[in-house]
Order: sequence, then structure tokens, then C-alpha cells
Amino acid sequence: RHRATVHQAMVAADVMAFASRWEGQPMALLEALSVGTPAVVSAAVESAVGVAASGAGWCFSQGGLGAVMQQVAVASPSEHDAKRSAARRLAARHDWAVIARRYESAYAAALDDARPG
Repeated sequence: RHRATVHQAMVAADVMAFASRWEGQPMALLEALSVGTPAVVSAAVESAVGVAASGAGWCFSQGGLGAVMQQVAVASPSEHDAKRSAARRLAARHDWAVIARRYESAYAAALDDARPG
């Protein structure tokens, strides 16, 4: 029941604030993106690169959160919809099945390259 409530909150949210200074595998961020919730992400985390490049949200540097939140506040509905779509696409690239297929392809290619010719 708790999981359903959290999921509903993520779906209903306009943005997900992710202010970590370091995060190896940001599961909460990926969960929010997967339901189409754009993120406001600290530029200090590696995830900021993907969020910025994909258009899945907004990034801020130290001391710049206020300016980014102003951008969020004035974003048009169409801009917000575009970020929601981008968020879903970005999260889909991090799905475990997708990652497993990428590794499987990389290993198969490495084995093919290693076979005597």
C-alpha cells in the first residue's frame, strides 16, 4: 500500500527535486523519471549530464537553485510535457532488461573479436 501511495505521488508531482551532491545509482530519480516526472538535479551528480542532455529536467549549480526554480515556475505546459516525455525516455535507457541486453551484445562482440580468424 505504501508503494502505491509513493507511486501516485510521483505521478502527480510537477517535478522531482534531486539535490544530492553524490549518488552512484539514483534509484529515486530513475523511479520519478520513469513515470514522467521531470527532475531538478544538482549539477554535482553524474545524473545531471543525462538529465540536461535529454531535456528531462533542469540542472542547477551550487547557489543556483533559486534561478532554476524560477525557470520551472515559468515553464509553459508544452515545455513541461516535453520534459515529461524526455524523462520517460531517459529512464527507459536505464531499465535493467535494456542494460542486460547492452552487456550481452558487448560480450558477444568481444567474443567474436577474440575468435581466431
